[in-house]
Amino acid sequence: MSDEEKEPNEVPEEDGSVEEQSSAPPESEEAPAETPEVEETPVDPPKVAPSQAASAPMAAAPIVEEDRSGDALNNLTRILDINLELVVQIGTLDMKLKDVLDLYPGSILEIEKNADAPLELTIGPKKLAKGEVVTVGENLGLRIIKKA
Repeated sequence: MSDEEKEPNEVPEEDGSVEEQSSAPPESEEAPAETPEVEETPVDPPKVAPSQAASAPMAAAPIVEEDRSGDALNNLTRILDINLELVVQIGTLDMKLKDVLDLYPGSILEIEKNADAPLELTIGPKKLAKGEVVTVGENLGLRIIKKA
C-alpha cells in the first residue's frame, strides 16, 4: 500500500509492517467529564455539646395558620367513615391438625367457657369490650356490658 492508499487508522512502520492506531484521542487530550453543579446544603444540624444543650435556645416551631377551609373537618369525616371488622369471640381452642382434618358437619367443639360468661369484642388483636349474647329478632346480637 502506498501512503495515499493507507487506511486512516493505519500507520506504516519502518520495517514495512502496518500498525493500527486507535481513533480515540490520547489520554492527555481527553476532555474532562462534565459534572453537574450541585448546590451543597448541610444535612446534619449543628452539634451542641451536652453541657450546652440545656442552655441552648430552642428554635421556635413555625406557626401554621389555622385551616379555615374545612379541610380538617373533611379529613376527620373521612376517617370516621372507615369500615372496621369487629369480631365477637366466643373462645379459642387448641387442636391437633389431624383432629381439625377429621371435622365433619355435625361435629361439636367444646369450648371451656361458662355459657353465661361475657364474650369479647375485638378489632384485630385489640380488645374493645365485653358483652353478652342477646337475640334481636331472628338474629344474634351483643349487649356491651364493659368497655376494655
